Amino acid sequence: MRINQQSLSRIGVKNTRKETPSNVNHQGQSFKQILDAQQKRSEPLKFSKHAVMRLKQKDIQLTKAQMTKLTEGIEQADQKGINESLVLMDDVALVVNVKNKTIVTAMDKTNSAQIFTNIDGAVLL
Repeated sequence: MRINQQSLSRIGVKNTRKETPSNVNHQGQSFKQILDAQQKRSEPLKFSKHAVMRLKQKDIQLTKAQMTKLTEGIEQADQKGINESLVLMDDVALVVNVKNKTIVTAMDKTNSAQIFTNIDGAVLL
């Protein structure tokens, strides 16, 4: 005779063991959510061809510390649901595609009349 939960419930024995899906952790995040978050953290920033060209034209060089700061700012923007962000850091303005972690364009503060379009958030670092 095989005893299973259905057999036990027929005779009035309740299951006291709390069943949870095996793919959910204690915070309610699925394995896929945790994996996606981990992959986003480990992905390096990318630069579009246009951004690379602009950085060279303006002789803008980002230090390792600035890159770390920029990465953290982009992660914060992602947590807030921003898709396209203007990032202002030191004397540099960067337009970033947050989802793809891609720097779309870059400029320095020497151009006083700058208009930024197609952004839905800004990060001040």
